[in-house]
Amino acid sequence: MMRKSRIMGTDAQTFLDQQDYVKFKFSGKDLLEKEISPSFNVEESVRSNSHNLSDMMKSCTWQKSPCTTANFSTFLSFMRGVCHTFNSGQQGHPKLHVTTAGKMQALSIYLDAQPEEYYGPYSYDATGFKILVHDQSDLYPNIEDFALDITPGFTTNIRVRRNKFVSLPTPFKSNCSEKNLTSFKVYSEYACLTECYTSITIRECKCRLLSMPSNAGVNETRYCNATEIFSCVFPIFGNFNPSNCDCPVPCTKVTYYVQASMAYAPSSHLWDTIFPMYNMSLNDTQKVTEFQNYIRQRMVQVNIYYESMDTEVTEEKPAYDLNDFGSDVGGNMGLFLGCSLLTLCEFVDLIVIMCLRCWRKRNTVDHKEDQFQ
Repeated sequence: MMRKSRIMGTDAQTFLDQQDYVKFKFSGKDLLEKEISPSFNVEESVRSNSHNLSDMMKSCTWQKSPCTTANFSTFLSFMRGVCHTFNSGQQGHPKLHVTTAGKMQALSIYLDAQPEEYYGPYSYDATGFKILVHDQSDLYPNIEDFALDITPGFTTNIRVRRNKFVSLPTPFKSNCSEKNLTSFKVYSEYACLTECYTSITIRECKCRLLSMPSNAGVNETRYCNATEIFSCVFPIFGNFNPSNCDCPVPCTKVTYYVQASMAYAPSSHLWDTIFPMYNMSLNDTQKVTEFQNYIRQRMVQVNIYYESMDTEVTEEKPAYDLNDFGSDVGGNMGLFLGCSLLTLCEFVDLIVIMCLRCWRKRNTVDHKEDQFQ
């Protein structure tokens, strides 16, 4: 969330220490009793002390052309701090397009994890990066649940396929719809749940977390302290039931299916090439090992590209709609009506035949009587 070299001895360090569950087990009361200046602003501190993209990103190419930090926009995450988005489509970042699939059209970035700068409870999980492929309309993506974990020492290829889901509105089971959100311009189910959870947190705890949008009537600088996070926010989150929020599934949703493959990097042959350039000998085992560990414990290479230019569309359709009902009714009516006419014709034919038989029988009787007379 924030670089160790920039926050040691400051309120930002205290803010992270007071949330550190490892340190809290041994000196919880002492940490909570340590005061933070009332003027301390979490958001400003995170933005100013976060990992600098220009330092982390050693190289960047898009379709084999150079890209820079100017091609990235940012948003905040509660656990990760500042997140960077490539091709966000936001103001000042026009959408970029590809015309063919394959690695030649890839976004290729070479990143430095800077593990020596890790500090705080949100840095314990792993070393590396979280990368998520999402649609531009999803302005607040769910990093924690859906992002890929990218580890140093490997080259990772992320192949992307685009999927589109079209759901049905009420009275069907999916019951899709959209509604206007207070804090987000574009509706998504996760944004709606975030807004709902924010409202509950503000109502119950009278504060909000770093990534939560500010609602009317709440001081924008009023963030939860460590005591409020442990005693109020986390318990609320543990009992949070998404079904209690009116957050329907959007009728049209675009998602991306990703498949990652990894290869141990760099190859051993690279050392044969670069060591002579640094006047290093392969026989110097200690220096070679230190250099290799330095590279493999912090450097990440990622290539992100489309596996296919096709979009897989999954569209819900009624199993039995009005057209089917009309067809069935019309067919049955036609069948029943056809049977009725046929039966009516048979009755008419029967009546005619019986009349003819009676007429013939009567004529035969009358003829015989005439003969006897």
